[in-house]
Amino acid sequence: MEQMINQTHIIDEMEVVEERIRSLLCRNISIMEMIEFIRTEKNTIFYFDRNLSEKKEGDSDIQYAWIDSGYCYKEDAVFISMLNYSGEFCGHFVGTAKFLVNGLIGHDAYSGKKYKQNLERFTKRYRSKAAQRQREHLMPLSMQDIRVSAIGRDTTMKKLLNKAGYEVEENVTDKDSDRNLISENPKQDEMTEVTAEIYHALLYPGWKSIHGLDRYIKIVGRRIEQLTEQEKTEYFVKNKVRSVIINSGLMDMFGKDYFILYRFHEKYKTYIAYKVMKGKKDYIENGFTKEQASIELKPIQFIDECCTSFEATMDEFDINQECLIHIVKERRERFPENLQEEPDNKIVEQLMLSLKRGLKIQMRDHSYAKVSYSGKSGKLTWLLPMHVNADFTEEPELVMVICKMDEFYEVKTILPYDNDLKDRITALSLYSKLW
Repeated sequence: MEQMINQTHIIDEMEVVEERIRSLLCRNISIMEMIEFIRTEKNTIFYFDRNLSEKKEGDSDIQYAWIDSGYCYKEDAVFISMLNYSGEFCGHFVGTAKFLVNGLIGHDAYSGKKYKQNLERFTKRYRSKAAQRQREHLMPLSMQDIRVSAIGRDTTMKKLLNKAGYEVEENVTDKDSDRNLISENPKQDEMTEVTAEIYHALLYPGWKSIHGLDRYIKIVGRRIEQLTEQEKTEYFVKNKVRSVIINSGLMDMFGKDYFILYRFHEKYKTYIAYKVMKGKKDYIENGFTKEQASIELKPIQFIDECCTSFEATMDEFDINQECLIHIVKERRERFPENLQEEPDNKIVEQLMLSLKRGLKIQMRDHSYAKVSYSGKSGKLTWLLPMHVNADFTEEPELVMVICKMDEFYEVKTILPYDNDLKDRITALSLYSKLW
């Protein structure tokens, strides 16, 4: 949850700040009291340049702002560090002055001596400035002396991450930056609130189940990462704390687009569906501008211009041993029972026959191969049917999953042609079944 301290200072992950301070103090704290302290007491915001020389508010070379939380770890004040974004300060890193400085030294050993000298100067000045307050510091809630685990608490963002398929481990530290991959098969009971709100009000409910829609909402978050990196601003608007609003491509019962707010989670470097936008007022309430509220966003797209179609011949395929072992040995149980009993070479023959026929049809009709988007890799895969016992004009029992690996295509695996797979196909062609 975002928390505005004032018009130019925003805590972008209030849950992270709260948990970090609680874990340092091993006691509960009052967020409302902390915000009140920052807003009303003297000398609670301090400014620094890139070398940690203290600056005055409004100086042109300000790089950091440290906000005094009011709480102390042992005898040292606990600060919230923010970065300067063109005059707007945003962040959520928490620690004592020494801790924050050591973090910078870890990234720039050459400037370490200068940082430490400036830290000593700041520490001396801080004591005199803090003494000018009515309340020099805040006291933890000693009546609720409960040890709180920083990661074990069920915060709003943790719940959103879990519902999005992320495993938030008990021992995650601030240094953990590797993003856990979104599950391609999310648990059935882990449904986002955004999905639940949208599902029964769709103009065209083309999903086999609500879980297909839920997967779509989640992979949109992965796609947003790519679109923001490519700076394709026709697909999103972004506020100062990196939250974005996108046109989901879904329409409600009145034919109006569903615009969804996705929040950026810094630690996991991903976007999580947070809220369905009801109108322009919601833009303003969530830190967007009036001008952004009037921008006509294009519906989200998963296929880049360089990958508009799938055209390949057998010469462009690498039918390698690793893939064949995986399909024939490790995924043998996916084939119909009568084919499972056949020798390996017979299964490979059936696979090759289906591939050749599929590519031949694809050359004549580019809509024959279906496209799927992976929330794990952020890449496209192509799906071709594999008929074993079913008639060629009927639904296939299996599909071949084809990926582009460097210069060649590979058949990576086979999947049952079930409702889950049909919903993956629907995700990239929302209205293909209308006529």
